[in-house]
Amino acid sequence: MVIHLEVILAVGYVAFLLLLVLGVELFAWLSQRGVQRTKTVGFQYHPHLSAWQCSEGNFLWLEGFDKEMRRARYRGKAQICNNCVIKHTCTDSDQGRELVDPLGHWSATEIGRFHYGIALTLLVLASFFLAVGIVRHPHPWERWILASCFVLVLGMVRRTLGKIRGTGMRYFDQGTPFSGISSFSR
Repeated sequence: MVIHLEVILAVGYVAFLLLLVLGVELFAWLSQRGVQRTKTVGFQYHPHLSAWQCSEGNFLWLEGFDKEMRRARYRGKAQICNNCVIKHTCTDSDQGRELVDPLGHWSATEIGRFHYGIALTLLVLASFFLAVGIVRHPHPWERWILASCFVLVLGMVRRTLGKIRGTGMRYFDQGTPFSGISSFSR
């Protein structure tokens, strides 16, 4: 049984693409975490109140949610924020400080969907590459190796598509504390 070098290189290339996909997902998670930390610097979330507390001890209360964009909006009271000592470093709004918080899993955010789109493109490329290899090589062992890799890649495609389509909206459908709050538009 001799396996052609082309098959070994194809499997190696697909393994590289799969590692690249995992790297893209890790990068997306780290990016979203960094963005969220930047937006909430100086604030502490109190889940029992469903409110954020600023460094001066004032609260930003839940104002509403945007079901389409999968985010909640919190706002401080204008009369408190406008008289705050550190207002000039916190906000330029006369309506009170606003904080927008993504709901659900990080993959439901714009950053998550963007990176999952890149990952899906790489997976489709790997699938195509393996399908061509399966058609080109007549030996059963070579086909079996390529087909095994193809099944693995298809499993990752299914997982990625599920994350792109299935995240975020389930949070609203399960009777969450946000279900009675009015929605807002951009």
